[in-house]
Amino acid sequence: METIAENKSISLIEVAVRKFQGFKAIVKTAVDYTEAGTALQRIKEVEDQIGEFFDGDIAKANELHKSLTGKKKAMLDPLTRAKGEIKNARIAFSTEQDRLRQVEQDKLDKAARDEEAKKKAALDKKIEKAEAKGDTASVDAFQQQKEQVVVLAPRAAPRVEQVAGIAQSRTWKATVIDIKALVVAVAQGKAPLGLIEVNQAALNSLARATKGTETTPGVRYFEEVSERVSGR
Repeated sequence: METIAENKSISLIEVAVRKFQGFKAIVKTAVDYTEAGTALQRIKEVEDQIGEFFDGDIAKANELHKSLTGKKKAMLDPLTRAKGEIKNARIAFSTEQDRLRQVEQDKLDKAARDEEAKKKAALDKKIEKAEAKGDTASVDAFQQQKEQVVVLAPRAAPRVEQVAGIAQSRTWKATVIDIKALVVAVAQGKAPLGLIEVNQAALNSLARATKGTETTPGVRYFEEVSERVSGR
């Protein structure tokens, strides 16, 4: 629990913070500039006081969090590794079974196509004989029969049974194998611009190293001014 001294300390800090709520800086003269600098220093003092009040407890909480998460991870790691081993083995097996099932399905599809072609060929011969006899009625009848011939292949049965509570998902992903080719494709409009992400950290590093003397197509180098408050 907080002591009376701590309560008084945080109350004073809260009073100082409230003074800057909704604060708007107007700097139009040299005096304004100086006063604004003094305000910055006061804000830095209040920030330091806030840090002194909270940082100790935050550090202790962080240490406790680090300790607990470390113990939790130590207990979970063997399970995570085992789970990964099992998943990889299952996926490898099911992937092979899917391949074998597809091979079987391809055979069934081919057999169905062959059977359909065989039936249509038989009707073609009947159509030829009817045409030779001038039997137009039979020609039309056989033609209609041919148009209705469809042989559907049976579906190959799954080769593995899924365990209840475990589901597999399939996600298409991509990996870059030639970054230069990708850049060229984007430049030529053959690939969307969104496929390339700007490395802002590298650009900023180059800007600092060259101080704006570098020339890079599509990039503007500039200097940003900021202030650092170190206190009084």
